[in-house]
Amino acid sequence: MDSNYQTLGAFASRWWITVEQTRAKEARKRDSRFVLFLKARQEMFCWGFWQHFLQLTSASKLLEVKRSKTFQPSPLEPGE
Repeated sequence: MDSNYQTLGAFASRWWITVEQTRAKEARKRDSRFVLFLKARQEMFCWGFWQHFLQLTSASKLLEVKRSKTFQPSPLEPGE
């Protein structure tokens, strides 16, 4: 009878270790997905910021060109 309890105890401890390892693996997976989500979100924000910045600068350059009455295109070189 005592050996049955030892066998059952060994089985239960192995089962519990397996459960804990599975939980830890799932937690690492979840954490890595969250980190990837944060990185992607940060990259999207940076991309959106630079895209907006470039649109603003190109729009301001166009406005400067339109406002400038003395704007003259650069003369072409004789060979072009």
